[in-house]
Amino acid sequence: MRNQIKKEFRTIPYFILLVILAVMIFYVLGKKNHGTINSKENNDYFPLVLGTDWFAQAEHGGFYQAVAEGIYEKYGLNVKIKMGGPQVNGIQLLLADEVQFYVPASYIMMSAAKQKLPIISVAAIFQKDIQVLLAHPNVGNDTLENMKNKPIFISAPTAASIWGFLEGKYGYKESQKKSYSHSLTPFLQDKNSIQEGILTSEPYLIEKNFGFKPVAILLSDYGFSGYGELLTTTKKFEEKHPKIVQNFVNATLEGWKSYLENPTLGNELIKNANPEMTDELLQFAHQKFINEKIISGGDAELYGMGIMTDVRWREFANMLIESKAFDKNIDYHSIYTLKYLNNTK
Repeated sequence: MRNQIKKEFRTIPYFILLVILAVMIFYVLGKKNHGTINSKENNDYFPLVLGTDWFAQAEHGGFYQAVAEGIYEKYGLNVKIKMGGPQVNGIQLLLADEVQFYVPASYIMMSAAKQKLPIISVAAIFQKDIQVLLAHPNVGNDTLENMKNKPIFISAPTAASIWGFLEGKYGYKESQKKSYSHSLTPFLQDKNSIQEGILTSEPYLIEKNFGFKPVAILLSDYGFSGYGELLTTTKKFEEKHPKIVQNFVNATLEGWKSYLENPTLGNELIKNANPEMTDELLQFAHQKFINEKIISGGDAELYGMGIMTDVRWREFANMLIESKAFDKNIDYHSIYTLKYLNNTK
């Protein structure tokens, strides 16, 4: 029987055996290296995770636009956006390398300098900080000075970013702080109270849902001169991957330019990520970006979107030092670099 098998085996043409053997080898190697093939394809684009500071919204529109239009891929990047939220600490995620970029405001970066955290900002999307304090109309709370000694509903993260300024420059007191759980009800029930918010969201929501236009005090109009949505990474990542950082900056700014011109594609991704988002709120925020020149104003009119300057950082730091929010020896130069802004488009 064994001899019969050998005999029949010898009758199979060698070229057929070679074909069979080649197919078997290709199949085995293909199965074994399936992940490697995908990794090779993925490796054509450098993987990055961008952590945002809240649920998907217009304030992140340029990032989503860059994803939707394939702009990041054009720059050799595979960017995923990780939404933030009330319980998400973006700085911790950044330091843990769970995200490679995060978008804090200037005050948070000053706090990072105080703590000597190894993170660095490489571009500023918002030339104005868009944080506001909201008040009921016709009760006299129409300036920051008049809001002193009034109850202010404010979350811990927001207080961490603006309270030192309010306390130092305007004499606000800790007793004014009232816990804010992202519900407008306490504010609506007390006409003498103040509410935190952002220019591009809460004013619209209050007017639409409750029928009155709140007083909105934009802190940047009162000397809170920081940047918003700062593209920020770790110093380790920046030193190791300068070309990737440059490409991410360029692609992101291109995405924001496109979003300001026509936000349709970015907004679709935003709504997919955050089903509670509405077209009306997205449109309201987009119009605020344009009317208030949040992204394109200030130094950006001269030097282009994303710009930061030593003068602006120094003014912001000095304002906070004079307000006693930070010590005069704080090394604020350590938290930003301008070198990626000379090659932006």
